[in-house]
Amino acid sequence: MRYMWKFLGSTRLAIVLMGVITLLLIFSALIPQAGIATAGIGDVRQWLGDSYAVVEWLGLDRIYYTPGFYVVLGLLAISLTVSTIQRFHRIFKSEGTLLRLRHVGSIVFHLS
Repeated sequence: MRYMWKFLGSTRLAIVLMGVITLLLIFSALIPQAGIATAGIGDVRQWLGDSYAVVEWLGLDRIYYTPGFYVVLGLLAISLTVSTIQRFHRIFKSEGTLLRLRHVGSIVFHLS
């Protein structure tokens, strides 16, 4: 159980999840999203031909509405929350308080 919390709060996981989100956003910029940019869908469908069925099957034409996108966003939120809690716990454990002036900026940033 302790390993799971370390894994969820790791910087490596957060960077991987941000990379996945970046790739998804690149796909959403290249492939017009259904319901958002209907003008360009015909051009992409014509350009890809029969391969557009793969785009539809993977949900690349509606990335923002796929469960996978929500899972990645949720995991990123959990990862950042766990790492923030771990960081504040380390500060509190070493100094006995979080109310030092030098920690106020970090606390406000992470809580926002």
